[in-house]
Amino acid sequence: MKTLFCFFFINLLFSEIQINQFSLGENKPFIHRTEENFREYLNEFILEDDISPLMEGEILVINLWATWCGPCIQEIPELNILVEKYQDQHIRFLAFTDESKEVFEKFQKRRPSFEFGFEKSFENMEAMEVLMKLDKEYQGKAIPLHVLVKKDGSVKEVFVGGSKYNIQRIESFIKKELKSKK
Repeated sequence: MKTLFCFFFINLLFSEIQINQFSLGENKPFIHRTEENFREYLNEFILEDDISPLMEGEILVINLWATWCGPCIQEIPELNILVEKYQDQHIRFLAFTDESKEVFEKFQKRRPSFEFGFEKSFENMEAMEVLMKLDKEYQGKAIPLHVLVKKDGSVKEVFVGGSKYNIQRIESFIKKELKSKK
């Protein structure tokens, strides 16, 4: 038992060291990169994705989700309302899942009325990892995960859960950013 505990503890410690030492370019830790310009940083992980490059000045509403996640599916119709309401206002709504596009298409066949208006990324594990590292409360182990990125590229907020309150939180963020001069 002690051997198993030591093995687990050493692996946990090693992975924590790797996360804390994660850097890019100027030897800055990951967290500092997110404070500077997360949008620019995320662009490096979506180059080969179906999502077009994220542009300066865009507000980002990012969602991590899955077809098996009840709260994710439940909140999507309300998120779609935000997509429609704020289209053409320099806001990008992005959805990332570790599932394949085929899994999503099978899900849609079972639920033909299901729509998800976000730009979708499938199986982009690098982007998923980057986004999950932002979650300090659950360490990226819970979804739906929401990441709100301001016009200046900095991460404003990261939170978990599907609820009417969280939809209001997202809309409040959008309204505040749209009024912001930055």
